[in-house]
Amino acid sequence: MRILLISFDTQKEQLKNMLDNSDIEVLELNNNKGKIKKLIESIRKIIKSDIVYIGYGCYKRNIYLYLAKIFNKKVISHWIGTDVLLAKENKNFNKVLKYIDCNLTCSPVLKEELKEIGIDAIEMPIVPNWSNTNYSELPIKHSVLVYMPEKKEEFYGLKYVKYAAETYPELKFYIVANDNDILNLKNVQFLGRISHEKMEKLYDKITILLRMPKHDGLSLMLLEALIKGKEIIYSYKFPYTQYASSEEEVSDKINEIIQKQPEFNKLGHQYVLKNYNTNNIKENLKKVLFNVYTKKGKI
Repeated sequence: MRILLISFDTQKEQLKNMLDNSDIEVLELNNNKGKIKKLIESIRKIIKSDIVYIGYGCYKRNIYLYLAKIFNKKVISHWIGTDVLLAKENKNFNKVLKYIDCNLTCSPVLKEELKEIGIDAIEMPIVPNWSNTNYSELPIKHSVLVYMPEKKEEFYGLKYVKYAAETYPELKFYIVANDNDILNLKNVQFLGRISHEKMEKLYDKITILLRMPKHDGLSLMLLEALIKGKEIIYSYKFPYTQYASSEEEVSDKINEIIQKQPEFNKLGHQYVLKNYNTNNIKENLKKVLFNVYTKKGKI
């Protein structure tokens, strides 16, 4: 079976790993080509493929949906987060659904949100490529990791980070995916986008992941931090993390954690190992793909 994978770079490697199977050939598009050449390549590879697998939610019609239906190919749309919000805002979203044969989503929360707009999605987590499932180092002092992309600071909880950093000036905060120091606080360091190797070393320094986005799917950083044995303060309820919904609650949760010596979140580590096993997810995805391929009509 041939799958044409169309995805953002942020989760392409994870999806490729999930599709890694002797019964599946994965095709990709060259994103460096010009528009005309890319269109020609898209047509050729869609003709060759059995399924067009779009690694994000199709909240509006796009060229891949049109081409897939012109050439009578099955389409899978994998919802990951903000795409769900955009679908809710699209008044013509029902017209998009007719192009999609199967909807997947990465978390129970998104599954419920999709159900509200008439989509019965299959839960299929997108997980990191676990090269190392061991605990990270346990630092002597507590410190905090925050993912806060540039130009999306408000969405990813800038006010919570600012309040916490000002409340605990002795506590070090490391901000990744952003090198624009908009806080100008001595205990906050903006690191920008860093390599996988540097990220591994950063996990050795921190004890807490603070994640307070306005909306979320299944965060890869959340799973990574849990597998490393870190404490999590999160704007959603998730097993073995600490839920917070205000600046004061974030501050209180941090205070609870730093009153004790750093220790591993062993229950969180074990939960991820058990419930987000890559081999199990691969097998489940393979079953879905073959079901989509062989079944007439929508899944």
